[in-house]
Amino acid sequence: MIVIELIIIIVYFMYKSPVSSEIYLLLSKNVSMTISELCRHLRRARSTLFKDLQSVSTIASYTHAGKYHALTSTSKFNTNGIWFHEEIGFSQFGTLKATVMHLVKFSNIGCTHKELNDQLKITTHNTLKDLVASDKISRRKMPNNLYVYLHRDNEKSTQQYNTRLSINTESIKYLSPPSQWVTIEILAEIIRAHNIDVEVEAVLERLSKRGIDINKATVENVFSYYQIKKNGFRNNPSDKNQHSQAIS
Repeated sequence: MIVIELIIIIVYFMYKSPVSSEIYLLLSKNVSMTISELCRHLRRARSTLFKDLQSVSTIASYTHAGKYHALTSTSKFNTNGIWFHEEIGFSQFGTLKATVMHLVKFSNIGCTHKELNDQLKITTHNTLKDLVASDKISRRKMPNNLYVYLHRDNEKSTQQYNTRLSINTESIKYLSPPSQWVTIEILAEIIRAHNIDVEVEAVLERLSKRGIDINKATVENVFSYYQIKKNGFRNNPSDKNQHSQAIS
């Protein structure tokens, strides 16, 4: 693996300018840097550096006013397309506005302001206001007087809203399932249960015996997301087989 990585780096440098190569090395070493930091290290003007960055595959942060840059190749996005380097947030979807719009539209239950803030670790109030005003997303008031932000399409937003009302949203911490390995472990325990009634507490206990530390809210989130009842997956038995194949 190390040999392959060295070959990739050598080939990269063969076809890139010296400045592009320096940017690559700096970002490989520091993971993320501001434009000012790159200018100082490279002794380049800002206007020139922006042109240099176009020849390197980088991504700008959606936090800190987009002033941090990182290599796309070193980004480690989670299942929601978000990655944090220390307190700096990066998104597969680019800007904060594009990220919020994607998360709202593709969530099964829409998103509240607090859920987005917790997920993205940044205030999204003005972003949500702008997206609603420009008709990119919609919103509805829930029985608890909180607004939930939904798809702009009326049919899809109604489905999101009704799904949210049908589940216990107090326990939902994420907009979609947690990291892939956590979801796989929880679904695996549910499948292993066979004909045993599936209870959140029972799944937690079995995971704990295997040395896997997952909290109750996370398990409840997976149960809600996959619409799992006490007797297993809500849909027909073939769905259980599909989940089994997915995690094998």
